[in-house]
Amino acid sequence: MFGLKVMGLLATTALGAVLTLAGLDSGPKKGDTLQAFEPTHVTGADAGTATCPVCKYGNLPAVQVWVNGLPDANVAKIAADLDKHMGVLNGASLRLKSFVIFKSSEGQRIEPTLLQLAKEHKLNKVALAWLPPSSEAIKEYQINPEANTTILVYKNRQVTDKFVNLKADEAGLRELDAAVSRITK
Repeated sequence: MFGLKVMGLLATTALGAVLTLAGLDSGPKKGDTLQAFEPTHVTGADAGTATCPVCKYGNLPAVQVWVNGLPDANVAKIAADLDKHMGVLNGASLRLKSFVIFKSSEGQRIEPTLLQLAKEHKLNKVALAWLPPSSEAIKEYQINPEANTTILVYKNRQVTDKFVNLKADEAGLRELDAAVSRITK
């Protein structure tokens, strides 16, 4: 019995090492076409609705940030960076769209938290929305529950860049900014 437990532990450790070496994957692959889904929008142009961002804005350059759980400092920095881009680019007549979608088992109880996030970080352009963990979109988009964030950069509904667990430091935001620049040229 002890031997089986040790073998199980070794197998789990080995699998964890392989996943760490290979990198955590989450979300559609580059080149994939994004599918429709209906999150509950808390802020942004579609606040108070379950508008599908891909259906309404799918041909525009856009970014979806999928978050497993509640907002943290890293997510706030990513959202603020995208909000800044939307202000600059949309003022230049481009129409970049950005959505931060929280997978939340709290349901509507997450909404005051998202409103506070928007207020504290002056997020005036980025849309904050949520989905329940049971949403088919999470399964269809292959959002890995082990990933804190999955960022999809796309245009014409097609994924051009993807980031899993992007660290919102100078280097990480520079990578995200470069991906946004590629879809807004």
